[in-house]
Amino acid sequence: MKALFSQLGYFALYTIVFLLSLLPLPVLYGLSRVLVVLSVNLAGYRRTVVISNLTRSFPEKTKREILIIARDFYRYLGRLCAETIWLFTASQQSVMKRFSLEGCEVPESLKRMGKSVVVMLPHIGNWEYLRACSCPGFGSVCGFDQDQVHMVYQQVNSPLFDKLMYTLRNRYKTGWHLLESRRAGSHMARHRDVQGIYTMIADQCPGPAGKSYAVSFMGQPTLM
Repeated sequence: MKALFSQLGYFALYTIVFLLSLLPLPVLYGLSRVLVVLSVNLAGYRRTVVISNLTRSFPEKTKREILIIARDFYRYLGRLCAETIWLFTASQQSVMKRFSLEGCEVPESLKRMGKSVVVMLPHIGNWEYLRACSCPGFGSVCGFDQDQVHMVYQQVNSPLFDKLMYTLRNRYKTGWHLLESRRAGSHMARHRDVQGIYTMIADQCPGPAGKSYAVSFMGQPTLM
């Protein structure tokens, strides 16, 4: 029975996202701004945490400046959500108009030397656009064939949303390998003699107890 409810929940969620994804991207941007206003101003979504962190990180800024940064952050977050929804049904041509790879000279040279490559993505922009590289007809990724590309992802806490994001990231059947972050290290170790390119988010995550390092990051104590 639990599995049935889970399937029904996923079907309902996917249907809603699918229908929204059919809207033009500018319309989704507009809807995202409305939802941001409702979630922040009415529901107060993480507002206290965001303001507190920004105030500690930028003590030299005025309260008004902090509020402007927070507002811009929420708008940015809303645009990310809108783009992610749009990507569920966006055409290959539409996606590739908004995405391009630059600076591939270094990984291409490493490929020719018989080495593997790890690409670290920053916390900016929409990482899901990277899947545009797996569109049929895109060709190689920085010199690597499609079946040599490994996309490391973080599992979402909600099983429903995790399945939804997996569906999005596996939309194009072109040989890419999706690796859950907890399996990435062991997979890379087992295949260290096999050439490949691995993409992952450059994220901070404390190590096991006794093996993490305490640093000051943007005015706040942080474990790494």
